[in-house]
Amino acid sequence: MERALILSGGGARGAFHVGVLKYLEEIGWTPNLICGTSIGAIIAAALASGTKTGNLVNMWEMNKKTNIYRLTTAKFIRSMFTRKQFHPLMDTGPLREMIEGYMDIGAIRRNPMRIIVTAINMFTSRLEYFESESVTIDHIMASSAMPMLFPWRNISGTPYWDSGLMANTPVLPALERGFKEIIVVLLSPVGAFDLKAPATHVEVAELMLEHFLIGSFMTTPFDMICKDRDIKIRIVAPHRMLGLFSMLNFSKDYAISLIQEGYKEAKAQLSDSKNH
Repeated sequence: MERALILSGGGARGAFHVGVLKYLEEIGWTPNLICGTSIGAIIAAALASGTKTGNLVNMWEMNKKTNIYRLTTAKFIRSMFTRKQFHPLMDTGPLREMIEGYMDIGAIRRNPMRIIVTAINMFTSRLEYFESESVTIDHIMASSAMPMLFPWRNISGTPYWDSGLMANTPVLPALERGFKEIIVVLLSPVGAFDLKAPATHVEVAELMLEHFLIGSFMTTPFDMICKDRDIKIRIVAPHRMLGLFSMLNFSKDYAISLIQEGYKEAKAQLSDSKNH
């Protein structure tokens, strides 16, 4: 049976993906296709280039924010007030260096396991899908270019940025290609579990962020797309809210806790008959 794995975007929350991958490796579940947005695209590309799950674990546990970005606050504020030339809040040069060190783009194209990474064309506002044969470091960086925070990327003269704005959980490519067994990894509990109403301003802001992250998946017309088709979709998601600033929390302790949580939740939820 053709299998697809869908990895959502969510910055540092991506450590949860790594825990899920540990469990999938343990049970011998190997996808034929991985679709990823933002951090999901980075992990998809890393796997397709030959990076082992154990290496991903080590990378996350040894990681820190200085390996991902450098704050350029002064330039950001200056560009905001001069209104002459936009400058993002963060420089993602360190992230690019790390990706280049971990990934072999040629291996991605040779790997029978296919990947699809997503990015938004800033000129047309269209969501575009890039498959293994065309993926470059620039596509991966574009998919994870969070607006305002990270710089967008030019590909063949066209600017692209983070597709999490429109499709943070890119399940449609797998459905359109007829995959019958799909595992979707969400980085938000909203829509997957019952939650209490927010009680504080911070909790309201956090729930707004979660709705933004999960909206495209929750509005996917699964009943219409899957009608009369034998498709098994299983979902793995954290049980708890991960925090308003969790997407930029690249601390070692947080990474370790999320990897453990991803493994635990995958083990519990993938044997749960309540999944779709």
